[in-house]
Amino acid sequence: MPKNSTQPGKDSVPQPATQTATASRRDPRLSQPPRVGRKRLEDSRFNVTQIQRKGGGVRYVVQGYNRAGVRIREQMDSLERARARSNELDSQWIGRDVGAVLRLTRLSPRELSLAEGAFLRLSDPEDLKRAVDDYLRFGKTHKGAAALPSFEEALKGFSDWLYSKECDLREHSKVTLERTIERFQAACGPIALEELTSDRIDAVLKERWPENPTSRHNTRRCLSRFCSWCMLRPRRWMTSNPAAAKLIETKPSYAMSDAEPEIFTLREVMRMIAAARRFKDGKFLRFIVLSLFVGLRPKEAVRVRSDQPRLIEGELRLDAAQTKTGSSRTILLPDVAVAWLKVCPEGKTFDWKNNRLQWLEFKTMAKIKVWPHDGLRHTAISYYFRALGSYGLSAEWAGNSEDVIKKHYQGRVSTQESNIYWNLYPDRSMRARAMAALSPLAPQEPEPANVIRAFNPPSPKPNRTERKAR
Repeated sequence: MPKNSTQPGKDSVPQPATQTATASRRDPRLSQPPRVGRKRLEDSRFNVTQIQRKGGGVRYVVQGYNRAGVRIREQMDSLERARARSNELDSQWIGRDVGAVLRLTRLSPRELSLAEGAFLRLSDPEDLKRAVDDYLRFGKTHKGAAALPSFEEALKGFSDWLYSKECDLREHSKVTLERTIERFQAACGPIALEELTSDRIDAVLKERWPENPTSRHNTRRCLSRFCSWCMLRPRRWMTSNPAAAKLIETKPSYAMSDAEPEIFTLREVMRMIAAARRFKDGKFLRFIVLSLFVGLRPKEAVRVRSDQPRLIEGELRLDAAQTKTGSSRTILLPDVAVAWLKVCPEGKTFDWKNNRLQWLEFKTMAKIKVWPHDGLRHTAISYYFRALGSYGLSAEWAGNSEDVIKKHYQGRVSTQESNIYWNLYPDRSMRARAMAALSPLAPQEPEPANVIRAFNPPSPKPNRTERKAR
């Protein structure tokens, strides 16, 4: 009987063995196991396709094109989520004609109903997050606003902390923080601490100081420090800082313009140091010298003690509590600064902000009408960079970055003015020679050899024989 014939009484189908073997020789893929297949489950604008992975498992792919012509292809782990995503994309396609749009969510119908009811009762959707945080913090025993102190009570606790041993701030910072927040609390009136929001703070700042951006900026910074204290343990009266800079944008008046920092002219510098030496037996002389020839910030110059500069070594070390950045800094003193510090009177460095009437008399004597912000420091850095010509060394000397030096202090003064500036010694004859060289009618002389001596390394200590001779 032939191989491919069937026996009577059996429903078997003859197998074409010869044809199969021939086809396998022609196409080797027919002898291999079947490839991992894809099966389209739903045919719509965003169809769902089932993919059988080689390593096992099934994934569902939702793919299609939106109205902008961008292809969308997303994988889901279940068929239900894939169908829900497909329906959501379809509803977004026709969303211009339908008011409600389907969204993919894991919430149950009961949870969705409760969430919609909560949002309808709130004016701001962000209040729901704050309400949940408040509930998690206090639990079911929370009794409302009575559990939190008022703004006035929290301010009293903050004042007690300021003058306790736990606070390591400066005395001036403590007084400024307390007085500034007290003024703001008086402007707000009796309110609860939870009512101190970003909108209220912004409104009070603009109402209280409408034309003074510097006062708004300083008040916001003090409030931010107070709110940060309220957030710390064990108080935890606040979950976020409503006075943070990212929520309320404020700038001082001098930072609201992109103009370059203003500096004093060489004539004004000469009149200034001459007036500082004569006014009230040199009351402001140390402040002027530290700002003009050492490049210190106003607050840094005030914090320098009279015995702190090491004149023999020619350097000044500022402690971390004395600098603006909170890190210590060592500054090389130019020779002209050393010479002026030797003639300064003993005692502390006076702050002109605490002696405004006398400071006004001093400016009148020096014939200076306009006093730019940090003008003394900007002047010192401009002349220092011109004489030294190094971004890195100038930035290290001034406590700035190289980008700031390059942006604001490059090319502000000439080389001749810099040579005169760093030779303004207390001696009258040298100062007269500097003023004569500044005159435009004076003949141009070659650069003297001692022009850059202010930047030479300090000379070694004198030995015992030299000290006895002196």
